[in-house]
Amino acid sequence: MKNDTPSTSRAIRHAVPPLPHPSWQTDAPLHKKAEKKALTASEFWERLGI
Repeated sequence: MKNDTPSTSRAIRHAVPPLPHPSWQTDAPLHKKAEKKALTASEFWERLGI
């Protein structure tokens, strides 16, 4: 069980992408995708009425 805990945290670290920096041109398209997801998320919250 002790061995499962670190591997799980590692998987989570890999699942979470690094913050997109404007300096990185490769992350520019990823930033656009993140913005679109944020817009849909805000719309979802608006529909809930929060």
